Amino acid sequence: MGKVVRIVDRFPYALRGAGRENAQSDHEVCRYERMANATVMKSRAVDRPVEPGNSAMCTHCGAPVKFVARAQLRQVIANVYEGGVWVRVEHFHADCYAEAGAPYGPAS
Repeated sequence: MGKVVRIVDRFPYALRGAGRENAQSDHEVCRYERMANATVMKSRAVDRPVEPGNSAMCTHCGAPVKFVARAQLRQVIANVYEGGVWVRVEHFHADCYAEAGAPYGPAS
């Protein structure tokens, strides 16, 4: 059975009729819909180039993941989920991610 969510539609004009009884302003219409079974999110990692202005610190070695103009350095960015809920983003040098044993699976 899916979860019921409240969806608020905002309009630049006042509406009348269905949905107005739960609206919080003259420009909202509320509706309730049943969501399909939610996908359980799990931690995952992606491999990306290091871009100028990057100020992340490597989770494995603690050194900054810095852009170097003449080198094509890569980084791994991991979205970390605990109990199906997003909790943080972790950055790694590509080599450090491999050294750490790819804790969030293969980087795509």
